[in-house]
Amino acid sequence: MASGLRLLIHLLLRTALRSGKEMLVVSINILGTVHKIFAISLMESLIFLLYLHDQLQLKIKTSH
Repeated sequence: MASGLRLLIHLLLRTALRSGKEMLVVSINILGTVHKIFAISLMESLIFLLYLHDQLQLKIKTSH
């Protein structure tokens, strides 16, 4: 189950990076569902969101 979670997070990250900031909101909503399904802790959810935010910021900076 952990490898499935890693794959899902990887796909969420790739989608959000391709789509920009508006996709971050969708990713947060999906992550809430993932949190319920996989029972990951809120701390893990927060770490993922912070990582996703940092990656989006890097993409925005490098694209301009």
